[in-house]
Order: sequence, then structure tokens, then C-alpha cells
Amino acid sequence: MALFDLFNIVFTEFLKISPDLLSKYTTIQDQLLYLVLIPHAVLFLFLFGFGIFIAHEHRGLKFLLRITAYIFIVWAGWYGTILVPLTIGWFYIMLGVALIVFFVAKIFHPVTAQALGGVAAKVLGEIGDKTIGKEKERETLEDEIKMVNDQIRTLEAELHHPGITPMAASYAQMQIQQLKSQLVALKRKASKL
Repeated sequence: MALFDLFNIVFTEFLKISPDLLSKYTTIQDQLLYLVLIPHAVLFLFLFGFGIFIAHEHRGLKFLLRITAYIFIVWAGWYGTILVPLTIGWFYIMLGVALIVFFVAKIFHPVTAQALGGVAAKVLGEIGDKTIGKEKERETLEDEIKMVNDQIRTLEAELHHPGITPMAASYAQMQIQQLKSQLVALKRKASKL
């Protein structure tokens, strides 16, 4: 009974783990694994990176920051309310990813994996070009068609201007014909997409 009281004090009073979360793990072994070992392993990884990020090369300051952050996380109640549920899910995901990477690395030689990665990148790039690239090309063609139509309307409006000279009118007619042939070519190209 004294051992149970000790665990109860450590889990509820010190680590501030809620009784609801504590009741999910019925045996002492489960409680030690899921509520102490895994969260502490992840927490120590975080604290290691935290110390390096803040203090860089100063060894004593890194150690002080790590200890202070650990005490703060536990004392503020973040350990039992936020960290434990978060780290259990995170640990499962990282363990699964590590197993997949391990087996893929053992099956494929690094040179083969790099070549397969290059092939996959090329295939995905071609798929992107065929889908996204065509959509962009279609939008560009639609913009060009609109611009050519606007130029044709502007030139036709100039033809109906009362003060236009015969030479300017014939030049405008020639430009309209060129723009119409350009419009046909653009529409044909857009229909093929």
C-alpha cells in the first residue's frame, strides 16, 4: 500500500497528471512506461535542443536553462496536462516513421534510393506540368486572346472615325487581318489544351 501511495504522490502531486489520465493506465508498469519514461525521453530531447538553441556554446548556461525549463514545465502543470498526451501520440508516429526508414534503408542501397528519388521527382514534375502547367498555359492563352480582341476592336473603331485617311485605313485593315489570323492560331492552340 505504501508503494501505491508513493506512486500516487509522484503522479498526481509532483507531475500533476490528472486522475482521468492516470486511470487509463491501470498497472504500475503501464504508468511508468506511458506516463514517465516516454514523456521524459521526449522532454529531455526537447530540453537538449532548447539549451543548445538559447545558450549555443556556453556549457553552464545550457545546463541551467535545461534544469529551469524542466522545473517550470513540471511545476506549471504542463507535464501532466499537455506533454503526456502529446508525447504518447508523437512517440508512436516517430517510432513508425523510424521503422519505415530503417526497412527502406536496408532494402534499398542509398545510391538506388537516390536514383529512385530522382525518378520520382521527375515523374511528379511531369504530372505537375501536365496538370498545373496546362492550366497556367490556358490562362495565358485566354489573356492573349482577350488582348488581341481588344486590339481588333480598337482598330475597327479607328476605321469608322470620320477623319481617317485612306492610307491609314488600309494600314488598319492590314493590321486587323494579321490580328485575326493570330486570334485563330491562339484559339486553335487553346482548344488543344
